[in-house]
Parts: sequence; C-alpha cells; structure tokens
Amino acid sequence: MAPFDQTLRRLMDGKVGSRKLSALTSIPKTTIDNWLHGIVARPRDWRPILRIAQALLLTRDEVETLLSSAQQPTLDQLAAQVGPEHPDRRYLQGWLATSYRPCRAGTNCAHRSPTLWAEKQRRRN
Repeated sequence: MAPFDQTLRRLMDGKVGSRKLSALTSIPKTTIDNWLHGIVARPRDWRPILRIAQALLLTRDEVETLLSSAQQPTLDQLAAQVGPEHPDRRYLQGWLATSYRPCRAGTNCAHRSPTLWAEKQRRRN
C-alpha cells in the first residue's frame, strides 16, 4: 500500500491543486500541503479524507484506497460506527451501497438487515 501522500497526489493529479482543493473542502491549504509533502504522514480523522474524496468526485474504490493509505477504517466500517441519524453520515452517503430508510413502528424490518435475516432463517430451521 502506497503512503497517504503518494496516494493523494496520484488522485489529485491533473484535477486540482492544493489551493483549489482547500477552497472546495474548507481544509486549510497548509494542512493539505503538509499531507502532500509527507510532513504529516496522514490525517488523524477520516472526515477530511471524505471531504477531499467528495471534492475530487472519487469512486468508491478510490475512496477505499485513500482511507486505507491513511490507516483509517473502510467505508462500511465507518457506516457501522456512525448511526443513520448522525450528522457525520453525510460524509459517507455518496458511497454507501444502499441508503438508510427507517422502519415504521410495528413493522418487521428483518429483511433489511442481513444479520437479522440470517437469525430469522436460523430460527425457522
């Protein structure tokens, strides 16, 4: 796995510079430059990584590569950590396989959760 600075440079290549990326993400230019030049090895938090990914219009695979190079959890792991109503969910929304739809009270939603569905099938057998 390539280090974060190399991965970020490759994904930015020809698309945008650090000044424009800063304007698009509200991440200070000096912070982005520090990442690009390896002065700071990786972001401490996943949120700025996903803000960059949104600004660069990265694919899910590219986002996973960028997260991995920063030693951050995968998109699915982050989705499991951040509840469906949490404000930080907005950072993940574009890359989640399915969007969250809450169940109405009194409805059986086991079909929406693979874990609940598997448990229901186990009980039947």
